[in-house]
Formats: sequence, C-alpha cells, structure tokens
Amino acid sequence: LDSCGQQAKTYLQTLLAGGSPAQAAAEATGVYIRNYNAGERAAPGSACAASDIAFRQAAATGQDPVFAAALAFIKSYESDSPCYASARDYVEAIAAGSTQTEANVKAAKAFAAQLQTLAKQGRP
Repeated sequence: LDSCGQQAKTYLQTLLAGGSPAQAAAEATGVYIRNYNAGERAAPGSACAASDIAFRQAAATGQDPVFAAALAFIKSYESDSPCYASARDYVEAIAAGSTQTEANVKAAKAFAAQLQTLAKQGRP
C-alpha cells in the first residue's frame, strides 16, 4: 500500500478495534507524518494527492479533514467497479445531507446499475 492506503487502513482498523474517530485520526496522522518524514509523497494528480490537499484545506479551516479527504479521494478516483460506484454514491449522498438509510439505498442502486452496465459489456 502507498501512504494513502496505509493511512486509510490504519484509520479503519482503529475504528474497528473500538477506537474513537479522534483516536483513528490521530493514528492515521502518525502514519502520514512518518511516511512524509521518510520522503514519501502522493503522485501528482492522483486521488491520493487530491485527498492530501483536501485534508490540509479542511484542517486549516476547522472542517472535518478525514471526511474532506475521503470525499476528494472518491471524486478523483477512477474505477468501473460496482463496489466503487456504491462507495462513491454513498459518500456523495452523505455529503449532500442524506440519511444513512437514504445513502444506503443510493449505494445499492449504484452497485446494481454498475453490475448491469458491466454485464451488458460482457465483463465480469
């Protein structure tokens, strides 16, 4: 995993182990700092670079940097995976103010629609 993936993995593992969002953010920040100090940088123009920029901007303005980074990553990433389509629509729905139930429905519809699209193209 690149630094971006390591940060996301650490964040999620901390939450899944019962840690708070603040603790998860602190753990992921530690990964970022260690990797940054070791010279690792996101590739220019990548989804990870967009995430890094959004994180910094949100942190500087008092917004939730983790959510801003996740949203920037989702919007910048390119994939035809049904899982990606589902995740993208879920995050965008939450960002637009939808309830979790509404976002879940949108995500399920996006997943099904992308499966249909791939099937029409003869792709798995």
